[in-house]
Amino acid sequence: MSEQRVGGTVLGGPRIGPNREPTPPSRAPAAHRRPVRPSR
Repeated sequence: MSEQRVGGTVLGGPRIGPNREPTPPSRAPAAHRRPVRPSR
């Protein structure tokens, strides 16, 4: 459950959106690979 929340809802989801803030796009890929690697 924490994988989908950080992968497609909070960081890379439509909630933050890289179009609204110029910071999420840089943090999304970084936190996206970290939680998905140890989680799986």
